[in-house]
Amino acid sequence: MNYADSSFLAALYLGDDAKQAQKADAFMLAEAYPIFFTPFNRVELRNALRLSQWRGNADTSQLKQAFETIAADLREGFLVHTLINHTEVYRLADELSERHSGCRTLDLLHVASALSLKTRYFLTFDVRQATLVQAAGLRVKP
Repeated sequence: MNYADSSFLAALYLGDDAKQAQKADAFMLAEAYPIFFTPFNRVELRNALRLSQWRGNADTSQLKQAFETIAADLREGFLVHTLINHTEVYRLADELSERHSGCRTLDLLHVASALSLKTRYFLTFDVRQATLVQAAGLRVKP
């Protein structure tokens, strides 16, 4: 299974940035692997979508459609509800912080979550996070 951060998931479900949305869609068509969906992913994605609406990049109907599509993808197994061991994730995040200074806390938590879940690919459009992902020994896509 793959792990995706909110930059990838927001592109997939709302598509503010047409180029990123196209890349996300193309990757998902080519790679039929499901995506881990932790409670952390859920709140961050939903907040990112609401923030997009607040910024004027999406209207109420687009936001509603995005939430409905997420719910459908959870029912169909495209996104998979996944619980994480928070103690392990925080320990790994602290170790990453020690080895790779200058990282944002949420990036550390995403990468630590992906490491604990033994993900196939880490899906992101965030260049700074991708650097940390690679330094941690994970493969970045798209």
